[in-house]
Amino acid sequence: MFNLIETVITKDTPAGAAKVLAALMETCVDRLESLTAVLDEVQQRSESRKNGEAESGNFFLVEKARPVASAVYAADEPDNVLSGKCTEPLYNTH
Repeated sequence: MFNLIETVITKDTPAGAAKVLAALMETCVDRLESLTAVLDEVQQRSESRKNGEAESGNFFLVEKARPVASAVYAADEPDNVLSGKCTEPLYNTH
């Protein structure tokens, strides 16, 4: 995505390039906000498991039940997600 910056500046008018670059920046900020929210949820799941509490929330159950392209951070073990060692396949074979 950042490889497009020079092309946008070169090919578009200054006003048009500013709008496109602002939209790119806004998209990056939105993505970072969602990543921090996911990190908080995964950390809460990890703490709950360490304390022996049952998982709560339908979100994780729905993601685990999806046959294809489930969210790895929801379907895999929280400690594996935090360490970057995701073990779930990209498709559900259950």
